[in-house]
Amino acid sequence: MTSWTRELPPDGSSPGTARRWLREQLASNASSTEVELADLELCLSELVSNAVLHAGTDCRVQVTLRSGRVRVAISDGDTRRLPTMQAYDETAVTGRGLHLVERLSARWGVEIDADTKTVWFEIDRTPAADGTAPV
Repeated sequence: MTSWTRELPPDGSSPGTARRWLREQLASNASSTEVELADLELCLSELVSNAVLHAGTDCRVQVTLRSGRVRVAISDGDTRRLPTMQAYDETAVTGRGLHLVERLSARWGVEIDADTKTVWFEIDRTPAADGTAPV
């Protein structure tokens, strides 16, 4: 198991910073190439954006590579507001983030402790071309 963590401020540049950081970390780990990077980046970006917009606190991103899956967890300091799926009009410019996370990830959820809310998702890794399991 391999894991990386990055702290981000509550500002509009954090989603882009998180995507660039994720690409750098995965590029440094050859065994991570069995992951659909676009799906990981989109889900990460949506959840970091939610933390910036709704929590307004610093957030921590943790990416963990496990055999068979990648887990991404975004923690912030707002335990009062839980993420909820929104009904949206097709012309709305917001409200689709969790729908995208649900559709693109294998599973997702929320964990709360005394002072932290963590929203996480997991994306399954595909077997290598030779049929071996990813590391």
